[in-house]
Amino acid sequence: MGRLSANFDTRWIGDRHDNSFFFPQLRTVANATRPAFSTDLTVNPGYVVAGFGVDYRVDRRASIYVRVNNVGDTVYDSALGYPGLPRNAMVGVRFDVSR
Repeated sequence: MGRLSANFDTRWIGDRHDNSFFFPQLRTVANATRPAFSTDLTVNPGYVVAGFGVDYRVDRRASIYVRVNNVGDTVYDSALGYPGLPRNAMVGVRFDVSR
């Protein structure tokens, strides 16, 4: 096994229906089936979020890693009214404590 490894991930989420329970300003107009009612349904737009990481094995039991999430700093709502995380990074050490 090599000392250096890398990984890349991408999450594609398409348009999806959601309910705006507490957000009356997001209500849709009355529909043809029920013209006297409005609905709380709305459509969240799709999004793509990518990340990557690099691991460097220091010795048999320890490795240093760097991870960057949301590389493109995509602005998105994972659920209506709950914004996704902006670009962020983490650095750390992993220890293998198995025999």
